[in-house]
Amino acid sequence: MSERRFPILRAGTVPWSAAERAYKGYVAAGHGGQSLERVAERGGFSAGEFAVMYQGYKYNDRRFDDRWIPCVIATAIELGHEWDVGMVAWLQERKQ
Repeated sequence: MSERRFPILRAGTVPWSAAERAYKGYVAAGHGGQSLERVAERGGFSAGEFAVMYQGYKYNDRRFDDRWIPCVIATAIELGHEWDVGMVAWLQERKQ
């Protein structure tokens, strides 16, 4: 049986266990009012938000900028091909 998947806005899905890891950063940043299940029901995390939290940083959407792109790239590499296509699309959106 394959692992449950978690949605990433405009970037596909990631393993649920990866989302659980990122969720720790979500809670640490004071956003723990929603369960991980509820975040998934609402469409998931954005690609940048997920990547920053997955790499162990607290995420504050008012401060997201290009400094976090290395987190996005590192996360795409770590999670492998399953997420690369979504990350390329997300990075292209950031350039525009």
